[in-house]
Amino acid sequence: HLLINPYSPLPDIIHSNIPPIPVVIPDYFLFISICIGLFNYKYLINFEKNLVCIELCSIIRSFSIWFTIMPTCMPQPVSNSIDNIKKLNKIGKLTYLYKKCFHSTHDLMFSGHTLFFIFIGNILNNNFIKVVGPCLLVISRQHYTIDVCVAGLVYSFIYSHSDSNINLFF
Repeated sequence: HLLINPYSPLPDIIHSNIPPIPVVIPDYFLFISICIGLFNYKYLINFEKNLVCIELCSIIRSFSIWFTIMPTCMPQPVSNSIDNIKKLNKIGKLTYLYKKCFHSTHDLMFSGHTLFFIFIGNILNNNFIKVVGPCLLVISRQHYTIDVCVAGLVYSFIYSHSDSNINLFF
C-alpha cells in the first residue's frame, strides 16, 4: 500500500466551504444527461469529433490511474463485518454493483465523470450540463476541484487539436 492514509482527504477550498450533498446525485445527473442525449440523437452536434476526444481522454486517463494514486475525498468504506454483510443483503446486490462500478475512490488525477459531462454538454450544445455536473462532483465529495479542472483542460486540449486528425479514425 503506497498511501499511509488513503482515506484522509487533501485540502480543497470547495470541500472546506460548502456542505456535502449525497454522493449519488452527480451519477443521477449524469444518467439524466445521457437520457437527454439519447432522446435528442437527431440534433447532436460534432458527435464524431467529441467521441474521438472522449476516447483519447479515456486512454490518457487510464495511464494516470495506473501511475498515480491520490487520497480519496470520499468516506472510508464500511468494513466487511457480519452486520454489514446482512445489511448488504437487505439493500440488494444491485446497489452493491452500482457502488462497485461507479465509486472508485482513488482515480483522482482527472475526473472521468467530468469527461462525460463535457462530452454530453458538447454534443447537446448545453453549457449547463458541462458546468453543473462537475460542480456536483466536487460538492458531493466524489472528486477534488483540481481533478475536475484538469479533466476540463485535457478535454479542451484534445478537442482543439483533433480537427486535423479526425479523418484518421473514421
